[in-house]
Amino acid sequence: MKAILSVVLTFVLFAVQAGQWPKPDPIPREKGLYRSQIHRGGGWSSRPDNSLETFLWCWGLGFAPEADARLTKDGVAIAMHDDTFRRIGRGITPEFAAKRIKDLTWDEVRDVDTGSYLGVQYSTTRIATMEAVFAAMKGRPERLLYVDEKGAPPKLIAELADKFGVIEQTYYCSHNWRKVVEWRKIAPKGRSMVWLGNFPKDNTPENVAKTEAFVQKRLDEMAATGFDGIDQVQIHVRTDLAKEDPFCPSTPFIKKAIEMMHGYGVTVNGVTWTEGRNADVHKRMWEIGFDHFTSDYPEFFSEFSKTLVAEDASQAPAIDRDRLLSWLHALPGKSEKKLLSGQQCDHYPRILEKGLSDLEKVYAKTGKWPAVGGFDYFEPKGVKSEPALFKPARWREVNPFIRSYAAKGGLITLSAHLPNPWTGSNAWDGSERDRLAELRQQGTEACKAYNNMISGCADGLEDLQKAGVVVLWRPFHELEGGWFWWGGDGKDGERAKILKELWREMHGYMTRKRGLANLIWVFNGNACHYPGDDVVDLNSADIYTDKIGEKLAKALPKLASADKKPFALAEFGPNRKEGKGERYDYSRFADEVLSASPGCVYFLAWNGPWSMWYNDNAEKLMSHPAVLTLEDVVAEFSKPKR
Repeated sequence: MKAILSVVLTFVLFAVQAGQWPKPDPIPREKGLYRSQIHRGGGWSSRPDNSLETFLWCWGLGFAPEADARLTKDGVAIAMHDDTFRRIGRGITPEFAAKRIKDLTWDEVRDVDTGSYLGVQYSTTRIATMEAVFAAMKGRPERLLYVDEKGAPPKLIAELADKFGVIEQTYYCSHNWRKVVEWRKIAPKGRSMVWLGNFPKDNTPENVAKTEAFVQKRLDEMAATGFDGIDQVQIHVRTDLAKEDPFCPSTPFIKKAIEMMHGYGVTVNGVTWTEGRNADVHKRMWEIGFDHFTSDYPEFFSEFSKTLVAEDASQAPAIDRDRLLSWLHALPGKSEKKLLSGQQCDHYPRILEKGLSDLEKVYAKTGKWPAVGGFDYFEPKGVKSEPALFKPARWREVNPFIRSYAAKGGLITLSAHLPNPWTGSNAWDGSERDRLAELRQQGTEACKAYNNMISGCADGLEDLQKAGVVVLWRPFHELEGGWFWWGGDGKDGERAKILKELWREMHGYMTRKRGLANLIWVFNGNACHYPGDDVVDLNSADIYTDKIGEKLAKALPKLASADKKPFALAEFGPNRKEGKGERYDYSRFADEVLSASPGCVYFLAWNGPWSMWYNDNAEKLMSHPAVLTLEDVVAEFSKPKR
């Protein structure tokens, strides 16, 4: 066995050392993420394709744009993904838009508006020449560029890159590895990437086998040359989250392929076109061994990559549910550092575009991360998305963002704007709300729809439990009001009784049947709706006002078990009418809250115009002696258990 291993190692080392073109020096994976590629420079729709402004923006994010190099009729190399202007050209005739780039001169294309297709704010965007792109890289060695040759010959690309001294920053890309080797003959100091794309319609065993056979054949061909002249290989990964192994090629195949390529000094780039904004999928790909990625969603990937660097540098401490609850009980007895700060993120589907931006903007404004990040599994009022009715809990899309913030050390609170179980419309639809009793009558259509939603929430919470994430779970929020279909209208009686039973049934289903032990149950309503001390961990209220001390003092007497349970201001936002449209002054917030409720353990500023970042003096609030930030949470749970 040792003799065989020695032969294998000798062959691998010989292959690495004997090539004509040396590989880049190896560096730790987390430090090599800057080599990640942003498709077309601006992704699917973040910025206009292939423009110089887009490339500068992409470099500013810390990644390498992809330029699609085409040739005009008169021989000018330009950056252009499509071979016509049909998709991105504006202010031109249909006849002109249909012409091929290779049939148009530079003078004909140079002034075409190639930005307005994404919005009038990009109306000044024009096509970039490859010469202008390389000029922008001169003297900036951190600016890398992937060039996907779509008609501009390798020799011309090499000459232009060499003219500005950026050949070592330029990766020539092709699905044909022999073309890549020809590039290295022309540009020995240039860099290269071979992409292996196979696009099956689904992840059936037959398609997985075909894909693996295709990739293996190409790898065997390159291995026969010792991967000489090849710095990177990109593997296209189709993802189907319904499968036990979601990847095509399969996880074992990818691991083996990466291990083999690493032996030749080749780094491996991963791209999933089907789950491009799913942090959990990218995390799994990272764990398999991919060195860097290609993305169509630069803002998402920018934030995701930060979590990888943070996790590799220093894992956040594990947070235990019982220890967290004990800490929350102890906070009111402290003289300072007793009020956890919190900020809500946007609902699905807007979170897919905005990500953790509400939290990030608080950090950008104050230099501190909120201790608590708020999320929701359902759509907000006014947002339409498919399917049109009875929308499921969007936990697969939302959980990656939750896990990302938890990985930083943040605490998590989750609410659920459950759609109306009779109509399928959003939570604000009060139709049929007088039929609430049907939700406890098995067999009714409303009961089936309701149970499906609760089951979906449990699926998401179970996924978080597997990831070690504790959740401040706040279902049926604002029970005292009448604006949601579950609202109790602030009254006792039969409706209040049904609501109590629904809460207790949900608690039993999630804790006993589903085995969820990662939940801290946050009740949000009046005493007449309180389901019992045995199924509630925290009391809370949602208040939107500019006079928080006054309104909070009035709300507290309406709560049950106020002396037994910690209290949270589960939603807060300034009242725009009371404030006459002016921005709220957050500098006085902590003092007013703790004066009215010394036992308040956390607050959650709602997103958008109610957020900390949108209003004034958030930095004073986050620096208040009583306020806890994410850094304080990490410090607390880094201490040994007592």
